[in-house]
Amino acid sequence: MGCVVVHVQHAVEQGGKTIHVRTADTDVVVILVGVFHELTATQPLADNDIWVAFGMGKNYRFFHINTICVSLRESQSKALPVFYAFSG
Repeated sequence: MGCVVVHVQHAVEQGGKTIHVRTADTDVVVILVGVFHELTATQPLADNDIWVAFGMGKNYRFFHINTICVSLRESQSKALPVFYAFSG
């Protein structure tokens, strides 16, 4: 799953404006929220959107990682993967 972050970072570095990640695993969403602020520190994501297409069938949804991270703020976003590791 760490590979997803590498691919997102590469897409941003290559000038990608909208990045879509398709997954059925909640871990990917949590990891992207956790590393979002590190990605913004290395590459400003002001013009970029990171979206996660999550789920299957009737439960298929899109999550805008940028919006989630802005509402959680940096400290909570970075702490989310640790909390998720303990709670599942």
